[in-house]
Amino acid sequence: MKKFTFRLERLLQWRALEKEREEGRLQALFSELEQLDAARRALERNAELAEESVLRPDVLTEERQALDSYRRFIASERQRLLRLRAELETRIEKQRLVLVEAERKVEALSRMRDDKRAEWRIQADKEQEDLGSELGIARWGRQA
Repeated sequence: MKKFTFRLERLLQWRALEKEREEGRLQALFSELEQLDAARRALERNAELAEESVLRPDVLTEERQALDSYRRFIASERQRLLRLRAELETRIEKQRLVLVEAERKVEALSRMRDDKRAEWRIQADKEQEDLGSELGIARWGRQA
């Protein structure tokens, strides 16, 4: 009885590696999203601090005018970050689809390998049974 071999084992290994790469890409996109969210939180914190700083009575008119300019900057930066986040979410969704396809390919090959192994096991068991029968017949023939 020969050892079980799956002719597509190298392809399965390559597909598994490809799946891992796609998982890494998705993880990198999630890291990028976290950095973007951290930048947005920092922007909001800085905006709050700037608003609080002009509430003091000793603030000059020039500082209040500078705050108006800073408010416009904050508004445009919020919009930019929102746009970047939307683009990143689209990239994440596309990457999820790529990952699902990679997982599907690995699973299909794994199922195929399992099916082939089950067929091999049935054939190996049949060979063992046939061999056992032949030995039994040979013994019976010697006893007669």
